[in-house]
Parts: sequence; C-alpha cells; structure tokens
Amino acid sequence: MGLLDDLKAKAGKLDDLLEGKLDRWEDLAEDAMEKVKGEVKEFVNDPRFGGLHGLVDRMKSEGLEETVKSWVGKGENLAISPAEIVKAIGPERIRAAADRFGIPEEKVSAFLARVVPPVVDTLTPDGTLPPAPPPSAPAA
Repeated sequence: MGLLDDLKAKAGKLDDLLEGKLDRWEDLAEDAMEKVKGEVKEFVNDPRFGGLHGLVDRMKSEGLEETVKSWVGKGENLAISPAEIVKAIGPERIRAAADRFGIPEEKVSAFLARVVPPVVDTLTPDGTLPPAPPPSAPAA
C-alpha cells in the first residue's frame, strides 16, 4: 500500500501544481485580451479615420449596413469576413497594423474580423452610436 499512497500523494501535488499554473495562464490570457481590446478600441476610434462613425459610414458604403447595424444595435452580432473587414477598414490600415505587429496582413484581417464586432458592440452599449465628436479646428 505504501507505493500506491506515495503515487497518489505525488499525483495530488502534480495536480495542485498544474492547477496553479493554469490559473496563472488564465490570468495572463485575460490581461492580454484586455490589452488587445484596448488596442482595437483605439484602432476603431482613431480620429484620423473618422472614429467609430467613420467605420460605420465606410461599412455602409461597402454594402455592410445590416452587419454594422447588428453590432451597434442590441442582439446578436452578424459575422464579417476578413475580406469584408479589409474593405471596411481599408487595406492601408491593415498593412500598417501588420507592419506594426510584424504579422501577415491575412492574420490581421482575420483577427479584426473576429474582434471588431464585439468591440463596436461594447462601444455602443445602449444600441445607438454615441454623438459624433465635433470636427477638429484646422491647424493655424
């Protein structure tokens, strides 16, 4: 019985060790996701491209009105393909993000297609767009 008890004790210690590591990995993943969401919010709200209102307008002009309405409104978010997100955001912004993070453009567009809908959803919690910011004054 001594060997079996010893194996059970070691298995219990290993289980505790793995559980502790798993908790730390989950915390790290949660922190990383919050940072990613912050980056995507900045990306969506970038005033150089019209911010959230600019994104909504570009999506409408690309024939994606129903998709973006689902993100802004209450209810389930419709999916968007990586190719559609490139059209809505613009290939130059996808390229710039790929260069900034050192990853292929295809991965950037696939990632943004997954995360932009819930980010827009969180930026419009009451189901409507927030008021558009006033246009900035021209530099003197």
